[in-house]
Amino acid sequence: MQSQMIEISCPKCKRTQIIDLAKEDMPKCDTCAIRMVVKEVLREGKAC
Repeated sequence: MQSQMIEISCPKCKRTQIIDLAKEDMPKCDTCAIRMVVKEVLREGKAC
């Protein structure tokens, strides 16, 4: 499976984190203990 970098955020405290979805499961926020949600799929060479 190809590496898929995504930016995730906590819906409660808005803390963000970048993870590799192929290697990690969707984590829980360290502060709120709520499962984080996908904010943006990161792509190399993104258009403005």
